[in-house]
Amino acid sequence: MSAFHSEHRQVPSLRALHPDPLVTINPATAEKYGIREGDWVRVDTMFGKCTQKAHLTYEVNEKTIHLEHAW
Repeated sequence: MSAFHSEHRQVPSLRALHPDPLVTINPATAEKYGIREGDWVRVDTMFGKCTQKAHLTYEVNEKTIHLEHAW
């Protein structure tokens, strides 16, 4: 990982390693919502909202998404 919480994201060489925030989504869930790899996805919760780039993988359950914090 190139950052610690929100620290180091402003360092150009480190930002190049991980340039965008990622939301990890199961491919079946992504298909249901018309989301493709690399799409920018807006996530709304009762606490707020954010936009992150979609990364599709079977590593997460179909009923779960994983967002990166501190972006």
